[in-house]
Amino acid sequence: MQADSKQPDPLTTVKQEIERVDSGGVAVGVINAAADANIYMGGQRIVETRPDFLYTAVPPMIRRLLGREELVDALITRLAGGEALLAAHGLPGVGKTTLAVALAHHKGVLDHFSGGVLWGALGQTPDNAGVQAIWSGALLIPNFNELPPAQKLPRLSQAVSELRRPVLVILDDAWTLEAAQALQLGAPNITHLLTTRNWSLATRFAGASGTLPIPELAAEPSHALLEALAPGAWASDPSAAAALAGDAGGLPLALELLGGFLAAPERMLFPDLAQQAFAELADPAARLELAARRLGDLGGTQQTLAGTIRLSLDDLQATSPAAVEAFFALGAFAPKPARFERDAAIAVSGAGSTELALLAARSLLEIDEEAQLALHQVVADVARTEMAEEAAVAHRDHYLGLANENNEDWQAIEQIYAQIKFAWQQFADRDTPENNLAQFVWAMRIYQERRGLWEDKLSWAERALDGARKNEDQKTAASMLINIGYVYDALGEKQQALDKYNEALPLYRQVGDKGGEATTLNNIGGVYSALGEKQQALDKYNEALPLYR
Repeated sequence: MQADSKQPDPLTTVKQEIERVDSGGVAVGVINAAADANIYMGGQRIVETRPDFLYTAVPPMIRRLLGREELVDALITRLAGGEALLAAHGLPGVGKTTLAVALAHHKGVLDHFSGGVLWGALGQTPDNAGVQAIWSGALLIPNFNELPPAQKLPRLSQAVSELRRPVLVILDDAWTLEAAQALQLGAPNITHLLTTRNWSLATRFAGASGTLPIPELAAEPSHALLEALAPGAWASDPSAAAALAGDAGGLPLALELLGGFLAAPERMLFPDLAQQAFAELADPAARLELAARRLGDLGGTQQTLAGTIRLSLDDLQATSPAAVEAFFALGAFAPKPARFERDAAIAVSGAGSTELALLAARSLLEIDEEAQLALHQVVADVARTEMAEEAAVAHRDHYLGLANENNEDWQAIEQIYAQIKFAWQQFADRDTPENNLAQFVWAMRIYQERRGLWEDKLSWAERALDGARKNEDQKTAASMLINIGYVYDALGEKQQALDKYNEALPLYRQVGDKGGEATTLNNIGGVYSALGEKQQALDKYNEALPLYR
């Protein structure tokens, strides 16, 4: 059949068909050389012609793709550059499938791969036979189902090879190398793009040079995505919305779930309802329970944000329960942008390097160029759902120990301050004689003073003072009053400093702490001197002198 010049361009036809398909469905189509549309829905062939352009099982583009322009351009360059195997890996929910769908719809991809696109959805329970059957229907291979299983993949490869045009094969959400290889076609005109959350699998499939990490979104596109998904909520309180986007850590799935929750009309009709919605989502547990259907999931099942991440843990449980146990212990660490050393991870979790490597291979733990480890914010939220108290205590003790060893080395403490501050936050609301919040103040006293972190020092000392009073620990209470007074003194608020010192003095006398009493008298004398009351200053210095002696 000869092509009619008045008929539409093949790419235009297939794009129109994609738009026609319901957003929850999948377009399975082919276009022949004459631009006759041969559309397959559920594997049913309508027109008996040999395809020259395939567009098979590609999910519709139903999500916004923001902040990925450079990544898309880089991937298109590599896909069109002759590399036969590429693999994209990244965190659960980082948008690997969305990115692959966007590529399958991109004009630059469709222009280069003039033979078309074959999409293979894998997942934890892949139906490779079903994918092969769909592909064979699009390729019009006769009697394909009657072939022995070992002959099906070579027959598909032969049929694609006979197209003599570049074809892109996308293998989405691979969990095992065997499942991916069962759909890996062997023909010189084929380029494969695999997506997976397993870095090790990606490397085994495409080699180190063919493996590309998919990063989280930067702050600006994260804000733009949440604003686009929930414009009313964003307009009602931009600062709260931006903070919520920060909690998502640039994870597109988390942003989409948050946007869907905030955009619900019943939460946006009145300003107080919008604020209530923001307050609800401030709780990590609430964020983790938000659910949506995975792009490309034909079953229509809903998956929570926590469930999406736990799938990786379920897969790992079968081979390394110790790695799963270590994952939950790592919830004791501060999430990104904080970092931590491998030695710290081993000390806190009790795991070995092998278990940490397994977590990193499954994108549950990040390792940077300097071998520093990190946890994504949402992944850390999941880890803390089953974190044992022992892990939090081990984390606190490890970092406070380092701080006490290096209390004069501000640069050493600078590297661990985020972890110490996070440990403080974990224990700040549960002060007991065993936990003793004052130990944070003592360990960080020199560093916070020299770095001018007065707000941290003041809030920590005030909270530790409350705990000391609750536990009837007069000596610790006096020490915290001295620390609070020192902050006020440094900030020039002399009267408030004097009040705190005078409040500490009788407590030191009550417990018989001569050193504490002398220090307090000396501090009071310093305040009087700064206020120009020299005689009172001298009196306090003279009162302190014999105590020092």
